[in-house]
Amino acid sequence: MTAAGHLGGTIEPNRGTALSTRADDFETTPSGNAVVLEEEMARLAETKMDYDTITGIYRKQVSMLKTALGRGQSG
Repeated sequence: MTAAGHLGGTIEPNRGTALSTRADDFETTPSGNAVVLEEEMARLAETKMDYDTITGIYRKQVSMLKTALGRGQSG
């Protein structure tokens, strides 16, 4: 809650926060950059797969809705 009028919700405090799984055994460049390219590329690939899955499901739902309305696949 950020204000007295807000609802408290159903999640107990400190249970809804995600814990970081990032390992501490990576190098830090002299500029302070601690980005691991391989890790970021793996996350990118995972995000793309999730996106492709969700958009595929959405397209299938729209197609089924169009079929149910009698418009077929081309409409």
